[in-house]
Amino acid sequence: MLQLNRSTLIFFPPQGAFELPHVAQVWVKTETRDASEEEQHAFTRAQQDIEKVVESLIVGHAVLPLPKKVIIEGKGFTLTATRVRWDFADDLEFKWGQIKVQKMHDKWWFVFKVDNSGEP
Repeated sequence: MLQLNRSTLIFFPPQGAFELPHVAQVWVKTETRDASEEEQHAFTRAQQDIEKVVESLIVGHAVLPLPKKVIIEGKGFTLTATRVRWDFADDLEFKWGQIKVQKMHDKWWFVFKVDNSGEP
């Protein structure tokens, strides 16, 4: 489950694009250090959709590389996704039971912004 302004590891089981389990680091953050009440409420309302988008982008990138920056406009919010090399992962080892988990090459940052343009 993704949270605002917190780093999260997402584990992907072996299926579809992945023959082995994979892990990615994701951080959904606001433009400021602490989320406002409005941002927190908007994120909570859209959380399931955001999680699907994040997972889809990461898996999609593994199959067909995406640009370094991707902008997603949702209902009441905008997510700006950027990725950078996940160098710290080189020093980590993950396992799914006894199976070694493959680390994604990139970590992802998603900047969450409330979009009030559709309100009267």
